[in-house]
Amino acid sequence: MQYVAGKCNIGKNNRLKRLVLGTAFIISAFGIYYLVQSNGLDRTFLLMLFPVFSLGFLSVLEAKGSFCVANGLNGTYNIDAGEQEINSVSDRAKDKMKAFEIVIISVAAAAVATGIIYFI
Repeated sequence: MQYVAGKCNIGKNNRLKRLVLGTAFIISAFGIYYLVQSNGLDRTFLLMLFPVFSLGFLSVLEAKGSFCVANGLNGTYNIDAGEQEINSVSDRAKDKMKAFEIVIISVAAAAVATGIIYFI
């Protein structure tokens, strides 16, 4: 695997780490939901799920898309051989657009998931 601007900036090891982390965040969100419901806490505590879901979806999307948002915003890539800097201005611009796209999708998905849980 190699770096492709706006498409791929992390390798297999980094994707696996993000998938595990994202899955852990999403499972944690359901754990928080269970704790709130089982202890009879106020429903507003369910809004704590939003940042947890956001981080979970962000990590999973990074893993599935082979693209790290932080690397994309910093102008770097890491294909399991250490972090490398990107010199091309157009490649950096493509990476920033991809990073913003992933963030927007993960925040929207977290808002929907939190809304569904909150209003049901």
